[in-house]
Amino acid sequence: MKRNFSVDSSDFQQDYLKSLIVNASVESIRFRSAAQLTGTMDMPVSRPVKPLSLLAEIIISPHHSSTAARIEAGTTHYIPQINPYHTLFGFHQSVAKPSQGLLIQGSVMASFEKEDDAKKGATPPLHLSQKRSVTDGPDDDRLSKKARPGQERMDAVRMPSPPTPPRALSDSQGPTLSQRSWLPVDLEDAIAGSLERVAGNVEADGSVLWLSTAEVKDIEHAIEELSKQGLLPNVSIDIVSALLRYLNSSLGQFDLDIFKFMESEGKSSDHLVPSNRISRMLDRIVLSLDHVALSLTIFIGKGLLKHLYPEDLLMNALDTFKSYVEMFLLQAIESSQLFGLDTVEGPQKHRVMSLIISTCEVAEKLRQAGDSDLPDGVVVKLVYIALSLFFIDSPSETMLSLTELESLKQSGSGLLRMIFIKHPGQRTWILGEILSLLVKSPHGKRISKGYRLVDGSKIFSSSALLMHLVQACAEGSFETAVSDHIQELPRPSQIGEMQKLQECAREVLESIKSSIGAIIYYLLSRCSKGSKSSVELEYRATLDSLLADFLVVLGQPEWPSAELFLFQFSRAMMKSLDDSHSDPISRVMAVEYLGLIAAKVKAVLLSLSTQGQILCGEIGADTRMDQLVQLQETYHNVVEYLAASEVNNPASKAAKNTWLLHWFADVSCALTMDLQTGAWDNSCWNFLTAEASRSWNLFNSQEVRYNRSLLTARETAYPSAGCLTARSQLFLSFDMILTRLLTVLESGAVSHRAKALKALSLIVAGDCSILAQQDVYTTVACRLQDQSPSVRDAATELVGKYMLQDPSIRKVYYDIVSNRISDTGVNVRKRVLRLLRDMYEKVESISMKRDISKKLLLRVSDDEPNVRELAIRCVGDVWLNPSMHDVQDWGDESREALESPSAIGSSTQKRGLSKYVTHLSEMVGDLSMLQEQALGSTIEHLLRAERGHVPFDVSGPGQEFAKSCALIVDSLIDLIQTLQDEDAPKSAVASAMQTLQAFIKSEPRLISARHLSALLVYLHCSATTEDWQITVLVLRIYQDALPVVSNMSSTDSLTAEKLALSLVAKCPVVMLPEAVSVLCLLVRTWRLQSERLCKFFQTCVDLLRADTQKLKVGAVVQENKTRRLIIIVGLFCKHYPFEQAIKENPKEPHLIDLKAKMLPSVEEFVFDVVATVIEQEFSGLLQQASLRSLGSIYVSFSTLAISRRSLQIMDSIFASKHIDLRTELLQVYSDLLLKIHAVPVSDHRRGVIHNHSLIDRAEDHIGTGVGGAIMQRYLDQILQCSLLDNKQLQLAAVDVISQVASQALVHPMVCMPAIIALETSEDVSLSERALKIHQDLHQKHASLIYSKIVECVRAVFNYQVNIQKPHAYVQGFTVEPDTGAATALLNPLYSLASDKRQVRNTLLSALVKVLDVDLISQDVKVDGKYVCFVAENLAYLEYRTVEEIYLPHHCWSGNDGSGELDEIEITYKKKACHRTSERAWKARGKEQRRECTGKTWASIAIEVAVVLKNYLKRIYSLSESKCQHFQPSAHATYKEKPSARFAGVDARMHWHWNVRQIDDICGQSGSKQDAIAKDDILWDQMNHFERLMEEEEVALHTEGGHVQENVPQL
Repeated sequence: MKRNFSVDSSDFQQDYLKSLIVNASVESIRFRSAAQLTGTMDMPVSRPVKPLSLLAEIIISPHHSSTAARIEAGTTHYIPQINPYHTLFGFHQSVAKPSQGLLIQGSVMASFEKEDDAKKGATPPLHLSQKRSVTDGPDDDRLSKKARPGQERMDAVRMPSPPTPPRALSDSQGPTLSQRSWLPVDLEDAIAGSLERVAGNVEADGSVLWLSTAEVKDIEHAIEELSKQGLLPNVSIDIVSALLRYLNSSLGQFDLDIFKFMESEGKSSDHLVPSNRISRMLDRIVLSLDHVALSLTIFIGKGLLKHLYPEDLLMNALDTFKSYVEMFLLQAIESSQLFGLDTVEGPQKHRVMSLIISTCEVAEKLRQAGDSDLPDGVVVKLVYIALSLFFIDSPSETMLSLTELESLKQSGSGLLRMIFIKHPGQRTWILGEILSLLVKSPHGKRISKGYRLVDGSKIFSSSALLMHLVQACAEGSFETAVSDHIQELPRPSQIGEMQKLQECAREVLESIKSSIGAIIYYLLSRCSKGSKSSVELEYRATLDSLLADFLVVLGQPEWPSAELFLFQFSRAMMKSLDDSHSDPISRVMAVEYLGLIAAKVKAVLLSLSTQGQILCGEIGADTRMDQLVQLQETYHNVVEYLAASEVNNPASKAAKNTWLLHWFADVSCALTMDLQTGAWDNSCWNFLTAEASRSWNLFNSQEVRYNRSLLTARETAYPSAGCLTARSQLFLSFDMILTRLLTVLESGAVSHRAKALKALSLIVAGDCSILAQQDVYTTVACRLQDQSPSVRDAATELVGKYMLQDPSIRKVYYDIVSNRISDTGVNVRKRVLRLLRDMYEKVESISMKRDISKKLLLRVSDDEPNVRELAIRCVGDVWLNPSMHDVQDWGDESREALESPSAIGSSTQKRGLSKYVTHLSEMVGDLSMLQEQALGSTIEHLLRAERGHVPFDVSGPGQEFAKSCALIVDSLIDLIQTLQDEDAPKSAVASAMQTLQAFIKSEPRLISARHLSALLVYLHCSATTEDWQITVLVLRIYQDALPVVSNMSSTDSLTAEKLALSLVAKCPVVMLPEAVSVLCLLVRTWRLQSERLCKFFQTCVDLLRADTQKLKVGAVVQENKTRRLIIIVGLFCKHYPFEQAIKENPKEPHLIDLKAKMLPSVEEFVFDVVATVIEQEFSGLLQQASLRSLGSIYVSFSTLAISRRSLQIMDSIFASKHIDLRTELLQVYSDLLLKIHAVPVSDHRRGVIHNHSLIDRAEDHIGTGVGGAIMQRYLDQILQCSLLDNKQLQLAAVDVISQVASQALVHPMVCMPAIIALETSEDVSLSERALKIHQDLHQKHASLIYSKIVECVRAVFNYQVNIQKPHAYVQGFTVEPDTGAATALLNPLYSLASDKRQVRNTLLSALVKVLDVDLISQDVKVDGKYVCFVAENLAYLEYRTVEEIYLPHHCWSGNDGSGELDEIEITYKKKACHRTSERAWKARGKEQRRECTGKTWASIAIEVAVVLKNYLKRIYSLSESKCQHFQPSAHATYKEKPSARFAGVDARMHWHWNVRQIDDICGQSGSKQDAIAKDDILWDQMNHFERLMEEEEVALHTEGGHVQENVPQL
């Protein structure tokens, strides 16, 4: 700070400030906060920030004005700045030492005497509740005149001042009024004079005359002075009594005036209150507050006999102040617009602001009054006053700044803290009142965080209050005393002293825990009822905010109670999880909170371990001395910091005592637990006993002791507090919390598992190495395979995040997570796709990279469009983005330029592209056929998406990916030639060729005629299998490229034709389709002469006819040659249009000859020849080849498929039961239907009209008609083939069924039994394809396909019987090997049908009816194994809602008495099931035997129903009353609640019979038994059934008697 004057002494400010506080209490001095001094916070407009406190400016002003004449012009003089906080600590030490006397400069004092006298009536005495730490929020300068702008207006309305007291000093001599000496006689004279003035007098308006504010202030100040000097008892009792009587009457009138004013204004609350009325009311309120302050000053005065102070006066003072706060101050602040206080320059705002100062003064006096023994009624009033002050709020800072608002809250907080300390019996209900008011207050008040912490962050003021109150339990004096010479005592005496300390610490800790328990119980009992009411939600929000604040301050020295609360709260939550009877709401809440607590604990532990600040654990005899010293120093750092903070923050004392309590509790516990002689080292023992004694004395002392400044102590206190907190029980219970969460991850409720995963994710965020722990890995791995898609998705999200960050986590979880790419959940598949894509760049392992690239291809053909699109993008990023990165800046060359080597760019780019292409070909070489197709589909999709609706043009604008692909193709050709020249392994050439084929198949125009010519060398006939594989790939490339490439040279085209013709003649049979297709395309596309082709074809037909004739006469032929000829002629008919060629070139000699020899047409002639081979049944291989050849002919000429001869061949094949022929025939059907479905529509159907449109329309429908006719004829045989136990036949049949369903050739219900049966197949490929067909039909015809659901279930059972061994038991469920969980075979069906409520209920009712039998009829037929099969499916279905579980029970025991089990009870109880002896049973006649046999069969179904019902009730925790009161037609929200069930081996349903016994009972075993053995079997079953029914009846009556009284409202 710079000033243009000189200073005689640099210590002038410090010396003068010392002189001012030499006789003052240090606690009553306040400075501006550090934020105000440094200007780091925005202050209210009416509170300008100054560089120094007002007191310092007052000091400087007279000094520089008196010395201004001695300052030379142009000279700059400096006054040193002082730190007010460090100065204050120095002041305290100097004042505490009387030997360091301070001289008062009389001239300076005289200059301030007049100003100080003017302020004496309004300067507020500062109180403890206003004192905060240095880093708390900004404080107003209460000594500033600008802080009291309404002072002049207040002086104008005051009554005339009384005469100056006799002892008053003049303005020019002696000390100021605040430092004058009072005698009892002076006070008596002042009181007598003031009371005499107002006695019996009235105002000019007729109102009662009261003491003025100046009179009250003088009397109050005199009482305070006499109280300090101990002279208050010398004051005349009569004078004091008269004053007390006056105060009692005046306070009662003030209370009534406030009530009347607010009642009159409350009736007109919508109108602005007149300013003059507010002014008069403010005058009366100011006067009333002065009287209240005087009353309280007398009450707290030292030496005054308490019996002289009437209790009524204290109650009136409290009532008046309470009425003022609740009825005026609260209303004025929260409804400021009604009082004209909503603007900065409001007419009465400054006066209301000055009331806040007076309010804080009175609150401080109330706090001091609370130190006395008060009756309960007074304490209750004090509590409500404090709560009103604390919960007061301002709608905006325009009315009340944060400083004023915080001062009110601090006043209320200090008062509550005092009551909490002095009155332990009131603590519980005080906490309850605080929490209830917190919940009832408007939401906007609770979302603002007003309490500033040391680090600048904020928490809720309510949270700070509760922690302060809990810590206040550690304040106060205790009677237990410890010897000062404890080290001189013998060891047993020292142990006795330690036991006393331990008992005292236990009592204090119990009081703290009791208060914490009251808070926890109050909130938990109101927010875990499960009603979801608004009140419950408010309590839950309060608990959330409270817990969040405790987690924020955990480990900070000012808040040791946070750890105690969190530990006790976590114990309550763990107890809730351990309780099997706790409700789901409580369990979910416990999981959420435990996750938050454990996450914070783990984060703190990780931070401390990183910094190497972990202290020793529990103190014991094995603890080293250096560890004890380190622990003692850590505690000392925290305690010294809090002791230094007590000056400005009285609440720090409670925090300090709490830390001391922990310390000497640990020490005393350690010394008393291990009592073995010689167990403790003497030095350690002596150190701990001395430390315990020192800590106890410091704990029980009221003095403030510290050696370091606040700022210095803070640097070590915060790390030390964190280390000490890490030794607490909360941190030691981390493993217990983690174990509980892992247990919840195994629970049956989906919501619980999902919440537990979320909680675990919070913990892992602090330390991801937890995922690598064996117990965590085992649990999370199970959740990655959870039955619920949401749980699997959450588990994948949890693990995937850290797989990207930590290689060790990636290594542990990669296999199980990557396999989730085939998950049934859409979100799971999408998440895994993104994860694998992001992981690809971070993985260093080549094998893992290749595995990722392969697995991404699995989802390119996904059924879900969103997943498919994402998979294509991911495959593009992993497989193809490197190429785009290498070539994106090569320029926009034309197609010719791209084909030239010079267009590729620099040599570096060439090498980069060549390296990438080599790597790409190696990856493609490892792909399966499906994966290779997926890669081609991806390339095709990306190319199509890039060009949009524009024709393909690699040189067009924006075709970057197309250009990249063209360059890759060119590079692949070069790579193939290089590998060929270098004599590389054939596998490398095959991989490069396979890669090239994938690109060309996706877009044939990427290849040019030059490239095709370069590949001609691979069309020569080969000798090895590897060479033939390369040739097949080249043929496929030609197949795709020939239709679009037409500029090959004539020499190359003729060479290609010759090579293709040679391949047709010599290649293996499996290559014939490609070879014949390429040959025909060469002739048709490039307009070559067809003479060679036709002559070769005619030769093949002639040779086939000759072999056929030989076979007819029994001659021997070369079967392989004949089979090859059969296939060749069929393929030629498929790929080359002979009839069209004859019409277009009628004069060609070879075509004329062909037409003459093959009548009526070429195709029909070949059809007759091939059909003859099948009809003669020469051999199975020839028949299969002929059937394949017929299939080729059918594709081009579908009408031949429905000719009489073809139908006869098909009939004979199905009748022959020849598996291979039927498989081949089904493949023919599939190819035919695919061809029909792929035929493009004619121009007429696209809107183009020609003269031959009718012909086009007829041709469009010919194929569809042929396919429909064949399917109508042979669909039953096809469905039968699908259910046979032959995989190849089943796969072929499923292909046909898929085409039938997609083309809607038959009614969808016809195929459903077979489809649903195939869904239960153990072969995954078969079941997935069947499920895909089911899903497509479900989307289109959900209302039709489930109309005959019982037939479908029966088909499933028959299918399972066929594929099982004879007499094997057919289970209705499958068992998961890893978890042991049972899943119903019908679960795929049910998962689709349950989407619609009506369909779902119909399905369940139909399954339950299977267990229904007619007990009256004598002809009862029961399939025991089928009944058990249906029951097991009902038991293990994955029910989603509660309604689905209750519905089977409703069908069994309906309220109308028509249920099955009701009928059972009536029939067996009243008629048929009375007990009979075994002899009577066997002596029955034939008719009776028949009737009894039917009853026995019926008992099987009934027993199954009873066992199933009891199983569902047990596994889903259902009661009989709930089942009886269920109504399917009633609308209730509980029906849609999720269902929870047990899992594992224990959750199984068991029968008392085996498969052989049930067959014998139902007569299905097929073995011959004598009558006696059969009677024994039936008798045992009936006897067992009767016992079961009796037990069931007893159980129902017992359960109904217990639960009938408390039937829930469903």
